[in-house]
Amino acid sequence: MRIIRVISVLLLLALVMSGCASSTDETDVCNEEIASYYEQEDDEDEEVEALVIEPAQRPDASSPEEDYNENLEPDNAEDEQCIEEEELDVEEAEVFTFENGREGLPVLDASLREKIAGLGGSYSIYVKNLNTNEYLLINNRSQEPASLLKLFGFAYGFEAIEQGRLERTPQIDIWLDEMITISCNDGYNHMLVATGAGNVLEGARRATEFAHSLGFTETTVGGTLHPSVFDYFHFAGLFTSARDVGHLLEKIYRGTLVSEEASKEMMTILLAQQRLNKIPAGLPPGTISASKTGEIPGIEHDAAIVFSENANFVLVIMTEYAPSAIAHIHTISGMVYQYFNP
Repeated sequence: MRIIRVISVLLLLALVMSGCASSTDETDVCNEEIASYYEQEDDEDEEVEALVIEPAQRPDASSPEEDYNENLEPDNAEDEQCIEEEELDVEEAEVFTFENGREGLPVLDASLREKIAGLGGSYSIYVKNLNTNEYLLINNRSQEPASLLKLFGFAYGFEAIEQGRLERTPQIDIWLDEMITISCNDGYNHMLVATGAGNVLEGARRATEFAHSLGFTETTVGGTLHPSVFDYFHFAGLFTSARDVGHLLEKIYRGTLVSEEASKEMMTILLAQQRLNKIPAGLPPGTISASKTGEIPGIEHDAAIVFSENANFVLVIMTEYAPSAIAHIHTISGMVYQYFNP
């Protein structure tokens, strides 16, 4: 800055000597402006020199790293928390169970009610879209189960094996298979004896307690099924409902009945079902289903997990004293399939 001043003074003297400054007044004004300019420059220099920029304080080496991170990240912490909560919501929404199912399917519900209104007898129907967790339930009640009851003894057999209360042998495997695939009453009754440590009624009580522990409270595994080589043994009546059967099938489908491995084995056996004259017979050829039927005089039941292009679903149909029940089960099965696969 001082060099600029010297140069400026020299230039001014040169101008005066050369006669370029034609008026003393103009020269004085110029000199005053220059002087004023330099004074302003000096003030600015002083202000700049007075301004001291302190470097940012780094965290003390002995201070916790957590404190340093807290000072640097407050703006993002809230956003990250929101993102985590949103991700958690998505994960929770994807975990479907029968406990958090949503009642819905109103169009299908109305169609089915219209269908069964004039058929005679009684119909209980449960439908669950396993892809969306929506379900419908028509005329649910605890009623005579026929061989649908075997599903609960079947599940308890796997539970007893899993918990080490029952040794798994080739004979146990045969009974577990035949009580489902060909609906063998003897196989079922033998499993009650095996899971009851030699006592058929104890096996029935344990199976009932197991069912209730899972929320299947409309089910009572009260004793043996007939005709059979076994005598009649009952500590209570035999009951289940369309809802309980549907919930049990859903747990198998989702791998949560007893264990994932046990659920896979149960599903494999259900897929090998040989009695396919009810729900499966109403489905398009080639449709895969895992099912269990049940019938005694005056009663026709069937329950299935159906695998289809647009939705996998559970369908349970229980009838009592319904004329032409099997034909109507075919029709209902086709209606439900068509609803999910228009």
